[in-house]
Amino acid sequence: MDVNDAEIYQVQAALRKRHGTPWIWYGWRTRSWWALAGGRLVEAVSPGELGRAMRAPAAWPWPPVR
Repeated sequence: MDVNDAEIYQVQAALRKRHGTPWIWYGWRTRSWWALAGGRLVEAVSPGELGRAMRAPAAWPWPPVR
């Protein structure tokens, strides 16, 4: 997914509003979306997948819980 700063800011704002957390970001090096949700870090390949991860962070498989 090719993204630019403006798109990232729009997606972050929408996800923050929907999920009520400021801890959402795009990893330029990993090329994936990240969030701190439910006390754990979740990673996803798209904003839609990140939204699903944030709704059920305890069940989300990536990154693995140690």
